[in-house]
Amino acid sequence: GDPFDIFNSFFGGGGGFGFNFGGGGQEQQEPETPKGADLVIDLECTLEDLYVGRNFAVTRTKTVTEKAPGKRQCNCRRVFKTQQMGPGMFTQTLATECDTCDNLRFVAEEINLEIEVEPGMAQGHVIRFFEEGDAVLDGDPGDLLFKIVEVESPALEEWSRIPGTPLDLRLRHWITLKEALLGFTHQVNHLDGEPFTLTQPGVVQYGHVAKLKGKGMPSKSDNSKRGDLYVVLMVELPETLTSAQKKDFEKLL
Repeated sequence: GDPFDIFNSFFGGGGGFGFNFGGGGQEQQEPETPKGADLVIDLECTLEDLYVGRNFAVTRTKTVTEKAPGKRQCNCRRVFKTQQMGPGMFTQTLATECDTCDNLRFVAEEINLEIEVEPGMAQGHVIRFFEEGDAVLDGDPGDLLFKIVEVESPALEEWSRIPGTPLDLRLRHWITLKEALLGFTHQVNHLDGEPFTLTQPGVVQYGHVAKLKGKGMPSKSDNSKRGDLYVVLMVELPETLTSAQKKDFEKLL
């Protein structure tokens, strides 16, 4: 019979010891292709960008490989080799096996990418471009990751998020003393330029907060869901009053 049958009957086919006797050698699994490290780049976005959505055109210089003169060893791996030394006697040795490949050299290449920031994305969200990182020898490039960093915009200094509520927004809206006393109706532009109506019929206290349901940030995971907008009414007081104005206020108050 097969001399390997006796050995395999003791060691269960050799599975427990990493042996696989058949034809005097061990069948090797295909080695996993190595992959380079991911490259992470910060992508600065304003609150408006994240509310409306925006496409960024980016030009990047990445490292790639190209063929060079000569040959080299590549795809090297450590393998076990089994040999029969005699009847019922075997030995295993660890050896290095390599393929022969063309030489490569690293060169710079300029690429153009379009990054789509979707409405509802937020600080820390990652946009991944698979295998757009820098090249590595005998492996696949890593991924290129753009991580959203929310930054302030001078044009949007009255707008902000409400901490702990990722979909709710806060807007500081200024009104005059007359409007605080008599009421007002204002058309206010949202972050996307669309106007909404803000109305207060009577006396408004400084710092009064008006809640507008569904006027906050959109949800990236659920298009039907939106946060709320909290409008903080700020009363702009006059710097000075004339004597006549002071007398009028004294009569009123």
